[in-house]
Amino acid sequence: MRNEEQGTLNEEQGTLNEEQGTLNSVAGIQHFSFSIQRSLSAWWPLLRILGLALPPYLALQSGLVSARAMGLAELDWIQRFGQGLAVSGALVLLLLAASWQFRHVNAADPAPSPWRLLLPLEAAAAQLMWALLRVAGAWFLRDRGMGVLEAAYAGAWLGLILLYVAWAVDPVWRARLRHPASQRRELVAIALALATTVVFLVSGNLWLCWVLHMIVLAIV
Repeated sequence: MRNEEQGTLNEEQGTLNEEQGTLNSVAGIQHFSFSIQRSLSAWWPLLRILGLALPPYLALQSGLVSARAMGLAELDWIQRFGQGLAVSGALVLLLLAASWQFRHVNAADPAPSPWRLLLPLEAAAAQLMWALLRVAGAWFLRDRGMGVLEAAYAGAWLGLILLYVAWAVDPVWRARLRHPASQRRELVAIALALATTVVFLVSGNLWLCWVLHMIVLAIV
């Protein structure tokens, strides 16, 4: 009888050990997952820049798109650049006024990010991706019989629509838009996408769009 009781106790102890081992394994997996999420969160700004810049870089290197179509080469640095510069100045003033109004209504403002030194790279990566979307929109319209100039103009707006749709269907982006700490940044991105599309249509110059993007990110 005593041996049976001892065997039962041993079985129960074994079961407890197995359960403890399972709990330890689950805890270890959870800790590992949390560490990965924390690392991704810490390095997300840099990863985002790389993710935005890689597709247009590969498209340019492979010859799928030209530097001229992207607004990087063979530019009119006199008349169209001057027109684009004037439009850029007006848009910066509008964005400054809108940003001031937003800050006035929403007193809480997020602390400056330690990644602010990467603003030029962030602006460049975003502009390259948006330019690639414009080129893709123009391709799509030309394949359907639209003229080259008309397709370039309408493709810019189609690319902007594609960008907005991609943001709208992303639940993470929608969550950031609703969160007070990140809401202003996302609203600025929406406004910048529209503003730099207008500047590009006027100037055809992606470098000017990049400068406008940097200025707005730095002061708005």
